[in-house]
Amino acid sequence: IRVDLAAAIVAGGNDPGRALRLLEEIRGAVGGLMRAEVEVRILDLRVSGGDAAGALVEIEAALREDPSNGDLRYVRARAEYAVGRPGAALMTMRDLALDEPTNVAAAIAVAQLAEGMRRPADEVRAEWLRAASLRRFATPAEAATIAAGLARIGAGQ
Repeated sequence: IRVDLAAAIVAGGNDPGRALRLLEEIRGAVGGLMRAEVEVRILDLRVSGGDAAGALVEIEAALREDPSNGDLRYVRARAEYAVGRPGAALMTMRDLALDEPTNVAAAIAVAQLAEGMRRPADEVRAEWLRAASLRRFATPAEAATIAAGLARIGAGQ
């Protein structure tokens, strides 16, 4: 089953609709934690595919069952942003970053949201520096995003 999940994600590649269809096909064949992972990926693809409002309703219901699920909280922030609620997205992502202090993706998202919302320069700088403090946990792509953010705010590396 894990091979099917990986194959669905790879096969979907740059086609979120295809990835969504493939994940929906294998959803019934998985259980437990893997099913939860598939559900989150499906919701995330729905947000990316333009159904953020519908996905947000389901995300909120899922979070009532599992309020500490970091993956769901991350996708909720993406959905909130997509439906035009950037302030809510920033709060959701900040809460996640506080609850999961080594979550590099959340720290980067907070910095990106603050920067995109044109928050005060000191706030944006602090968020990028916080993300930079997590570089030892970052993937190469995350490290590159952090470096670009620091360069934009003139903080160097």
